[in-house]
Amino acid sequence: SFESELTLDFGDTGIAFRGVFIRAPKICRMGNRVEVIARHGGDPVFVSHRRVWGLTFHPELAPTLEVHRRFVRLARES
Repeated sequence: SFESELTLDFGDTGIAFRGVFIRAPKICRMGNRVEVIARHGGDPVFVSHRRVWGLTFHPELAPTLEVHRRFVRLARES
């Protein structure tokens, strides 16, 4: 378990984010249409394909609600 600074790239701007990793899984393969939102050490830790997100960290434990805000915005647009 560890914490690390990440940059979330939603396409409009890079957002600084403190990622909390607890027994984090690893993303080993992705389809060619999958967008990488954030990386740690070169590895993807936040990916997106349309309305489906995959994260290897816990955004609910971060000091900011930016991931939650983006998720709610995506749900409203759907």
